[in-house]
This record gives sequence, structure tokens and C-alpha cells, in this order.
Amino acid sequence: MKVKMNIKKIRLFCFFLKIVVLSFCSFVFLSCNVQAKSGNLKANGGISVLGTREFENQINEALLLLEEKAPEAYEIVLEYIGVIKQSEKSGMNAYTSPPTYEIADRTAFYSVTWCAGSIAHDSIHSKLYNDYKDQHSTPVPDDIWTGQKVELECIKHQIEVMQKIDAPKHEIKHLKDQNGMHFDLNDNGKYDAEDYELRDW
Repeated sequence: MKVKMNIKKIRLFCFFLKIVVLSFCSFVFLSCNVQAKSGNLKANGGISVLGTREFENQINEALLLLEEKAPEAYEIVLEYIGVIKQSEKSGMNAYTSPPTYEIADRTAFYSVTWCAGSIAHDSIHSKLYNDYKDQHSTPVPDDIWTGQKVELECIKHQIEVMQKIDAPKHEIKHLKDQNGMHFDLNDNGKYDAEDYELRDW
């Protein structure tokens, strides 16, 4: 009789143990699944990446490339970009907290080197904006961080970075051919909302 009771207790214990184990496994699976779908993961240096898993991987590869081959540019990125967000169009929101770089798939997935260079390019826009903001009590003028002169400065930095990370020659040549007016797509001499809407990159 005692033996039968012990067997029942053992079976009951095993039954509850299975429930506990299965519940724990389900919790772990769901947690990982939610994290994978959230698209809010930390990249190199603590930058938040908002987007698909493929986007996150591409951005991480680009940041790793900068860290390994262009460390000075990488440090600028870490200081002046807090979020990299997958978007329909590319652009640097330097005025948000933290500064957010929105990047379109066409730019992000063209190549890892192009993605890395683009991040470096827009980190300079953010640096110019935020350095001025930190040093002045007045609003940041547009020509401090946008416009042809600024674009040429950002492109120069981008070219230097692209050379350091061994980007293909055709990517570097494309940058050297730019006149800094790619921001003014409606040809009205200034950057405005219409220019942003006309972007396909």
C-alpha cells in the first residue's frame, strides 16, 4: 500500500515538474520572439536600432566596419547618433532626443560599405547641429547643419571614411562626383518638406 502511494506521489511530482518546465520554456520562447519582432535592439556602442532583423544585422555590420577600420568616425557616430531607424526615406533628425538617423532600405542594403558611409555622413550633420546647440542659447540656424556647403563637408568626411573601410571604387567615385546639391530636389535653392517627399533614397 505504501509503495503504491509513493508511486502515485512520484507520478504526481513528475506531472507538476513537466508543467513547470513547459511553462518556463514557453516563457523563454515568447520573450525571445517578442524581442525579435520588436526591432528595438542595441547595436554596437549602445545605439538603438529600430527595424527588421535583417535591417538590424546590416546596421550592426556597418557599425562594426566603422569601429574596426575608421575608429575616429565611429566615435563621432556614437556621440551624435542615438537611434538608427528603418524608414521609407533617409534623413538625419539631429534635433530629436536622442538624435535619430532614419535610413531607407535602398541606402541601408545597397552594400555594407555604403551603409557605413551614409551613417558617417549624417553623423556630421548631427554633430554640427548639436555642437552649435550646446554652445548657443539661440535656435540653430539651418545653414549651420544643412545646405550645399555643409553637404560638401559631410561628403568629404564620407569619402575619407569610405577609403578607410575599403569601399568599392565606384562608390567613392559617385561621392566625388557630387556637388552637394542632392538635398534640393525641387531646385528652389533651399531644403524644405517637398525635398524630403521627393527623396527615393
